[in-house]
Amino acid sequence: MKILPDRYSSGPLLLVVSAAAGLAITLYHYMAPLTGVTETIGAGLVVFSTGIMLVAALIHPILPSGVMRKTEMFLILVDAICTMAAGYFLHEWLLMVAMAIALIGAVMSAFTGSATGGGKSASSQKTQGAAA
Repeated sequence: MKILPDRYSSGPLLLVVSAAAGLAITLYHYMAPLTGVTETIGAGLVVFSTGIMLVAALIHPILPSGVMRKTEMFLILVDAICTMAAGYFLHEWLLMVAMAIALIGAVMSAFTGSATGGGKSASSQKTQGAAA
């Protein structure tokens, strides 16, 4: 019995979990007193960008293959790299670790079978389409 559909394989799941962890880390540093970045504009922007990354990571596996899916993956990669740089400037080392894991998940999602429509090869999709 499968709990998650094929499209939520290890790459997209790793991306979602690390984006959620990054959002939790940035929210803590943004709201907790005496972190050094409490309620600053830069920390607020990082909270916003990690929230956008989480939404994009949740949406990515359900998108059909094509230009839209590849564009979203490119934007997720850019978001993870820039958020990692922001974590460096804000001295949020755990955020940098979370974004490194997000990059690993994004690369896994982009270069494995999960990026081509649910982890199925093109030939198996054609045979299923012909059988239906």
